[in-house]
Amino acid sequence: MSRPLRIEYPGAYYHVMNRGAAYQATFRTDADREIFLEGLNEVHKRWNVKVLCYCLMGNHYHLCVQTGEVPLSRIMRHIDGVYTQRFNRRHGRDGPLFRGRYKAILIEADQYLLSVARYIHHNPVEARIAKQAEAYRWSSLRHYLKKGEKPECLETEKLLSYFKGKKGAFIEYMQSKVEKEIEQYYKAKQVGPILGTERFKEWIKAKHWKRQTEKEIPQRRQMAMGMDAYIALLSEVYEIEKEAIVQGKRGLKNESRQIGMYLCREMGGYSHKEIAKTFGLGSYSTVSSVCAVIRERLKKDKALSQRIQTVNNKLQAYYGQKAT
Repeated sequence: MSRPLRIEYPGAYYHVMNRGAAYQATFRTDADREIFLEGLNEVHKRWNVKVLCYCLMGNHYHLCVQTGEVPLSRIMRHIDGVYTQRFNRRHGRDGPLFRGRYKAILIEADQYLLSVARYIHHNPVEARIAKQAEAYRWSSLRHYLKKGEKPECLETEKLLSYFKGKKGAFIEYMQSKVEKEIEQYYKAKQVGPILGTERFKEWIKAKHWKRQTEKEIPQRRQMAMGMDAYIALLSEVYEIEKEAIVQGKRGLKNESRQIGMYLCREMGGYSHKEIAKTFGLGSYSTVSSVCAVIRERLKKDKALSQRIQTVNNKLQAYYGQKAT
């Protein structure tokens, strides 16, 4: 299976979602939800991120956002990473909160933005925790209904503009049933990275499609840690010298070394060739093979998953320190 494509450009609209690891609660209290919204306000102030709608459920969240000059990957590192730290401090816990990297769907605004907003607002109704979408306290729909205080990050003008500012028509649309096309799209086992017409997809491919190839340095590298930092973290977790991770020995299995290659590729966005050079490999195809093996092991090996979660927790702490 090919890796998800990152499609990031100024002014793009995304449906972003993430779920708690092992379906654990990501919001235990109303105060947790308030803290999450504070994070959204922070990225709005810092990077001009506009939140068109949101819905905070028990073990996951949905956001519809428009980015500015800063790529979505950087924004989400702050939202998920900083919230995890704050959640952990409040509840006296440790370790990752979310199951992994967020899922993002690029939206063709004029064709599908309203449909996505309606889908997001209908989540509490589908989950049977609210009879009407507007009755759910922790979605943005109630802020469209009445005047008054709303999260600073919430941008209501864009969606209302499709109804020429008439709130009644907008609310009536939001209350109506989600169309089958959208239901089927989200129920698919593998949701595509773009929700748009074929013409829009072709435009994206021509102008903004950033493929994860050996010649490309992904945008996340702009804010990523150096490979030596990943190696240092693994040295702490496995309690071994850094040299033992970097310098492999023929015939000797070294899990920390394999995990190092995996993290540099999956989290750091480094190319196979760059990783091979750092780890003293003659062929960068070895890096690809190692990463594939680790991905398969993670599906079954809980102990390995826990070790990577420990490293991931340290990474989240690093990103939080950088963001604050």
